[in-house]
Amino acid sequence: LCLLLYGWQQKKIGRRPFCSVLLAEIFFILLAMSLSIAVYQPNHYAEVTPRLMYGMYAAQMLFLMLTYLLTGSRGKQLLFCLSAFYLCIQIVSCNTIMMNHYISNEEDLQVAREAYAQIQYYEQTTGKEIKHIAWCTDTNCENKYPNVYYQYGQINERVLSQTAYCMLVMATDNQRFTDEALVPMKAEIYDQYFKGKNWDVFLPQEQMIFQGDTLYWCIY
Repeated sequence: LCLLLYGWQQKKIGRRPFCSVLLAEIFFILLAMSLSIAVYQPNHYAEVTPRLMYGMYAAQMLFLMLTYLLTGSRGKQLLFCLSAFYLCIQIVSCNTIMMNHYISNEEDLQVAREAYAQIQYYEQTTGKEIKHIAWCTDTNCENKYPNVYYQYGQINERVLSQTAYCMLVMATDNQRFTDEALVPMKAEIYDQYFKGKNWDVFLPQEQMIFQGDTLYWCIY
């Protein structure tokens, strides 16, 4: 806003561009303020909480608009080249994040489907129904898969290593293994089968132990 007023005072910005940028800045400020207030309201679902990441890109766009208005013809050409280079970097980065997101989700779901196939085989051969799941992780459980190149916080994080039973819920189309099926891992089972173990791939014969109506599952 100060840069805009400076350009107007120095007569480097015309009346029409001044009004357009001023309205854009006022709209951005009001929108940021309203969302900043709304984000602190208690919500029961994460998807209704507004995300403020757009503000960084909106602010960058306002600075680019002001820079364009305050520079000469040579500066405008340089600004265009830098903006095009920056845009290419953003496109490549966002595409990498997006592709890694799909890869991570598909890997999680594929392991869950294979695990569910083992559950179905156990139920068919023994006649017992798995009603409870106890799970743990091995000694070095990574938060991302080897073919995922971008992972930060919850972005492209392995869901399987955080809430394994949730992936089984997806693999069964929300028909089985809800929160009520989750039970604590027994210490004797962990010490006998999983303690000190570390895997790099899914090996159901070693990582899944069936006893009665309970599955004991160690996530690699």
